[in-house]
Amino acid sequence: MRAFWFVALAIAAIFYWLGRRHGSETSSERADRLETTRLQAGAKLTQLPQDKRREIDDLIRGKHMIAAIKMIRSSAGLDLKGAKDAADQRAAELNGPSGK
Repeated sequence: MRAFWFVALAIAAIFYWLGRRHGSETSSERADRLETTRLQAGAKLTQLPQDKRREIDDLIRGKHMIAAIKMIRSSAGLDLKGAKDAADQRAAELNGPSGK
């Protein structure tokens, strides 16, 4: 009976290790992927018409980030994360290097 549990535990450990190894990415790969996604979201925002960008900028300046994200999602066709990344990036651009 002990041999059965030992074999079952060994098989479970092997499958666990293979599963962790197969889908994992390094922290630098993840950071690169997130940065690329953020930059692509910002590029989509710059492709919007000037009046939409001005309206989004006004919402961001007025600290209405949720409304800005909703407008970016509907205008640029981004998902929620992409729209939030674009809004955060634009807020950083509008606030300048001081962060104020």
